[in-house]
Amino acid sequence: ILPSTLNPWFVTGFTDAEGSFMISFTKTSESRHGFRIRAIFQIELHKKDMELLNNIQAFFQVIGFRISTKNNCMALKARSLDDLQVIIAHFDKT
Repeated sequence: ILPSTLNPWFVTGFTDAEGSFMISFTKTSESRHGFRIRAIFQIELHKKDMELLNNIQAFFQVIGFRISTKNNCMALKARSLDDLQVIIAHFDKT
């Protein structure tokens, strides 16, 4: 991943408009409680904006892609606690 040249304030504002932080509850037999709780950061855009998602991925240097065929969208998601800590640290600074 190449370093991004995006302005940090652009990333902050763009995420305010197009991004979200979520908490997901999923039923699973793998957990003794019967469900898994997961924090997620996501930006989802039309596939024509994939270059912008690549730049945001390079900016944070931690996120992987999930391609959604639904409505021709692409989603940039972070689920690991390490990745989320990097992302949250950015918003704590701006």
